[in-house]
Parts: sequence; C-alpha cells; structure tokens
Amino acid sequence: MFTIITDGREWRFYFSQTGGEFSKKCFETFDFAEDNLNDIEESLATFLKKSEIENGNAKSKAENYLQKNQKQQTAEDCLPEARRRISEPPYPSLPIALVSLVCEKGFSITQDEAVKFIKEADERKPSVPIASPPPQTPTPHKTNRLALNRLALIVSMAKAGKTEAQITAAVTKEFGKPGSSVAYYIGREWRRANKVGRHFGTTAKAAKDNTQAGSSAYIRELYAAGMSKTAALAEAIAKFPIMATGPHFEARWEAASKFSKPASKVPA
Repeated sequence: MFTIITDGREWRFYFSQTGGEFSKKCFETFDFAEDNLNDIEESLATFLKKSEIENGNAKSKAENYLQKNQKQQTAEDCLPEARRRISEPPYPSLPIALVSLVCEKGFSITQDEAVKFIKEADERKPSVPIASPPPQTPTPHKTNRLALNRLALIVSMAKAGKTEAQITAAVTKEFGKPGSSVAYYIGREWRRANKVGRHFGTTAKAAKDNTQAGSSAYIRELYAAGMSKTAALAEAIAKFPIMATGPHFEARWEAASKFSKPASKVPA
C-alpha cells in the first residue's frame, strides 16, 4: 500500500495505490536530524503500526494527507494566474480568484484557506537583496567641459610651437592616456599651427599635401589683411604657382570669406 524511500535520515512516504505520477503520490516527509522526534514517532505509528494498517486508519489518513498536499500544490501553481486575474474585469479579490482557479483544477478550498495559503506563500518568498548603486558616469555637462579643456590645451601648445609628442605627453599627464580621437585632434591642431598637411617628409605626396595646406593658410592671411582679391591672387601665385591658380585660388578665397574676418572691407 505504501512505498517508503529513505536514506536513514530523511523519509518520504508514497501512497502507491492512488493514480497519477509517482512524484505526486508523496503524502508525508520528515527528517530525523531536523524535525521534532515526537512528530516523527507519531507519523511512524500512524502509517506503519500493524493495527492502524489493518483497521484502515493508515490508508484513510494517507488519503487525507495526499489530498491536502495536492490541494496545496495546486493552489501554489494557480497563484500567479490568480494575481493576474485581479487586474482584469470583474476585478475579483485575490482569495476569490485563487478559489475559482483551484476549483477548476478539481479541488475545493474555502476563502479562509486561500487567505492562509497566500499569506504562507508571501512569507516563503526570499528576501530581495539590496542592490548596490550603479557606478556613476560623467554627466554630459562634465564630459563636454572636460573635452573643451583638453582641446584648449592642445590648441595652445600647438600655437606655442610644441611638437606632437610634447602635446601628447602633456595631455596624458593632465587627462590620462588619449584615445584615437584625441590623438587625431592633437595632430590636426599641430598641422594647423604649423601650416602643413597630413603627410610629412620629402616625398612628392608630402610636398603636395604641405603645399595645399600652406597655400590655404596664406590666402586666408591675405584676406584677413584686407587685400583685394586681384592683388591676393597675384601674391598667392607668386608664392604657390601650382596650388594657388585658377579653381584652387577661387575655392580657398571663398573659404576665407566664410571663416576669416578681414581687417577692412575687401574690394570685389
């Protein structure tokens, strides 16, 4: 009638004569190391004593225990759905929603039993650990101010004639190791201050690149000095005969008119 699984310390009683999955036939468990010995003695006498088995009391109590366990398991399975139903029409209370769902599964519980089970389920919930605050990240305002200070240092050192290596060392000391974007700004400002292009050395590509940068800077200086367009063209061609002629000069003069402020009104 009963199946018992034990390792000597923990005992599990199963009602073999009932239908369903074996795992759901367990109606009594106890642990000799943790549970009250008087309760354990009572359970052993109830289900293993010869007289209790012969008069049917053991079977009756096992059926009652099993039904209670199955009812409790059903209520536990239905509780999440009951919590969802209370937010939908006709908006029942949580105990009423739980009673309804358990009845749909073939078990009958009262509202008082539902209230008791909900309370026990809430008490069994593990406590939520206190989360540590997330690491603080710089605000956009602070980040922008930092970038502006860094750029100001780069520009001032470039204009003072410092080398790229010197600027990089100063930026690293003041703001930490520069990333690729900061390294780009260092090189850009140094080239602007020294009026050279992106390529360095004596190769033809370097010479062309540097001449382009030099002619652009020179034309901006002529515009800012208030020189007329015709006179500026003659001066630019004299100094940069290739890169300051025709469309090259027109493009650089137009850029100068947009971004440079003349000393006085420039004649057309």
